[in-house]
Amino acid sequence: MSLDFTKALKAPISTDGWIGKILVGGILLCIPIVNLIVFGYIIKYLTQVINKDERLPEFSNIGNLFVTGLKAAIGSILLSIPMILITVIISILSDGFSSATTLIIYLLEIIYGLISLIMISNFAIDHKILSMIGFNRAALLVKDNSSLVPFILYLIILNILYGVILTVCAVTIIGIILVPFGALAMFLSLYNLVGQFIQNAPHLEEAKSL
Repeated sequence: MSLDFTKALKAPISTDGWIGKILVGGILLCIPIVNLIVFGYIIKYLTQVINKDERLPEFSNIGNLFVTGLKAAIGSILLSIPMILITVIISILSDGFSSATTLIIYLLEIIYGLISLIMISNFAIDHKILSMIGFNRAALLVKDNSSLVPFILYLIILNILYGVILTVCAVTIIGIILVPFGALAMFLSLYNLVGQFIQNAPHLEEAKSL
């Protein structure tokens, strides 16, 4: 199955009652710590998409959403440690941040971002913290996946598109109010695309069994 970029763009508005869900999520996203509920919600949505249910879930079982978001956040910190160490080492070896060093770190951050999406998908399968650094199973999600190149291209387009929209919103007073809701819509589109990519993994069932 090929990736459907249009479906990803429409994901935030593709379910009945989407306005209420975006409003609730956007408001919660503005509140520190409480916004972990939204992280958990996005993980729940990703899990559904991987299992071919692309409806927006309800904001129910708030406690479970918070715990899921917290576990994902802890896992993300663990995953970021190697990138932080590499950045520090490169900076030390190059005696500061030269243009070349900055470029190398920027490219590494792009690679790290892609890896992070795969690892979050890995976490979405079983909601275990260590799945965020479970590279063996994550490799199965990418192995022989013919959608990898279009996936990367669509990610670039999606990030540019939403980046422009959110930047334009941020320069006006009314627009600033809309930013958290636009950010949630971006995450839903993004993780719909990620979920589609994981759906296409030939070794998905093998990965689920690990």
